[in-house]
Amino acid sequence: MCVRSPARRAFSYTKPLVHKPGHTPRELSRLDLKNWTPTPAGVAESDATAMRAAAVDLAQRNRRAVFVTMAGEGVLGADETGATAHVPTFAIRGPIDIVGAGDSVSANLAMALAAGATICEAMEIAMAAASIVIHQVGTTGTATRADIGALMFGAR
Repeated sequence: MCVRSPARRAFSYTKPLVHKPGHTPRELSRLDLKNWTPTPAGVAESDATAMRAAAVDLAQRNRRAVFVTMAGEGVLGADETGATAHVPTFAIRGPIDIVGAGDSVSANLAMALAAGATICEAMEIAMAAASIVIHQVGTTGTATRADIGALMFGAR
């Protein structure tokens, strides 16, 4: 199922390269192309309802958990019983750079599930990892086990 609306737009980014014959391409600073116009309320509600239904359908058809990353809105999970859960993002704590956020969500979901976490636990870990990564501006960030634990449970 694909959710479409003419009122829905997302931002993207690109890393322009300078090419000179005989030389390795040189990467310039990232160029963000953004449309910060908020998604209209009716579209956002429709998107969330449609995403939840699509996730449940896919999970039930494949008898496996399904996860839908929702950018700044967090992550949605569904299992084969039709149960769903949503885990929001952590609060923004300063400048952000979204490079690597999706990779960190995928990697930490897989790691947590493989280690025996519940769907909700795995999504919470993934959201913590993404939060840590996006606050590492100018680089594809990383989130260590210690970083994730500190954000989720405070310094111990």
